[in-house]
Amino acid sequence: MKKIIILLVIISSQQIFAQVEFKVLDSVSDNFKIKYSEEKHEYNPLHVGDVWQYDFGYDSFGGHVAGQLRTTRIVSDTIVNNKQYYKKIHWSNDFYDIEGFGTYWERNDNVTGNSFVLDVYDVDNDGNTDEELAIDSLELPTHSFYKSYKYADWLISPGLRNAHIIDSGWVIISFYSIPIDTVAIKIVEYSELFLIETIADRWGVIGIWAESPTRPLTGVIINGKQYGTIVSVEDEIQNSATFQLNQNYPNPFNPTTIISYYLSKRTKVKVKVFDILGNEVVELVNENQDQGYHEISFSAHNNNLNLSSGTYFYQLVTHEKTITKQMLLIK
Repeated sequence: MKKIIILLVIISSQQIFAQVEFKVLDSVSDNFKIKYSEEKHEYNPLHVGDVWQYDFGYDSFGGHVAGQLRTTRIVSDTIVNNKQYYKKIHWSNDFYDIEGFGTYWERNDNVTGNSFVLDVYDVDNDGNTDEELAIDSLELPTHSFYKSYKYADWLISPGLRNAHIIDSGWVIISFYSIPIDTVAIKIVEYSELFLIETIADRWGVIGIWAESPTRPLTGVIINGKQYGTIVSVEDEIQNSATFQLNQNYPNPFNPTTIISYYLSKRTKVKVKVFDILGNEVVELVNENQDQGYHEISFSAHNNNLNLSSGTYFYQLVTHEKTITKQMLLIK
């Protein structure tokens, strides 16, 4: 119960983070509850262009370091097995491109309200990267337990974990002190990760607690509407990173995968693929490219290539840096 109190005190203190306020209510009217129960809920909002940004500049003693942000973005959608999934990217300017701050494809079930993620990293080790795994069941009542693959690729306790809805309630969300929404919240503990999230209907995660002060939501864009301050991801990367090569997606793949990378300035770029013996398979890029994000599609089966299953390497080469990563082709 101590963890619940810590989390709620910070949110209910009505502190203002970039003009966005979250105030926990003791209760709402019975009529409001009845009407609300008849509405469609979306604790995991999914729209292309949605952005959540959190202030992660707090240490375990409550001290603050300016400029440390965590950003979650939804950048695209796709259809897999006749179901629509949304590409969600987690980025943090003090933990970039590591497990747990990666890329996921998520969807919500319109009937149950449960959320799922595509198992592109094969975190359950069954060789199937086309299946989906459950991440949240937030329509369950308080004190419910369920199994979750949320953040399943974290180095801390990877794979299946236990989720526990430790509390629920109501919150008023205000902008410049003007109330704009009253919604239900669920407080969920992912015990193996030592992580607690406060998740609001229609708004997503509004507070993150991980054995330290709550990391507050400072800005959000939901379905095209922005509240609070959003620092652009490009600005974040420019302030903290140089050249970055991301893990290909999907991985394992068959036969096509996406290779993406970030350039901190305009430069000459080469992107190559090698087999496990170090032999060059193909050169995908050899040109001058502008600063920013870049993506390229690589197919292991086209007019010039017909690669067999196995481990391959892809490499980003600039005048300043060479980065190599591994990928797995499964046929």
